[in-house]
Amino acid sequence: MSLLSDKDWKLKYTPDDGDLVTQLYVPALECAVRYDRLTGYFQARALTLAARGIEGLVRNNGRMRLLVGCTLDQAEVEAIAKGAECRAQVKAHLLVASICASLACRMSQPCLNPSPRGRRVSGGLKMG
Repeated sequence: MSLLSDKDWKLKYTPDDGDLVTQLYVPALECAVRYDRLTGYFQARALTLAARGIEGLVRNNGRMRLLVGCTLDQAEVEAIAKGAECRAQVKAHLLVASICASLACRMSQPCLNPSPRGRRVSGGLKMG
């Protein structure tokens, strides 16, 4: 994970600069562990635009807090609730992917420290 301080940021971003999602939200959220947003004119559509960056926030075990000054329609409320439910599923998926990558790495290398209690099996994994 890179740090926010590793990036060259502008002092100000406007729609005139181009795609704010690509230039600001995605790179910032991929480095972040916290995303706090306070706005009076919030639309859930804004989150869908930055979804790629929010994946990075989840991968960083980050937290998002929204304080919005508008009334969300029922579909938006349900989407937020579903997102909270899906967080555990996303974390589990990332954990499984990490474990699979670790096992794949171990299987390509011989076991360097076999346990006398366990027996080696192919790829250096131990059983028992």
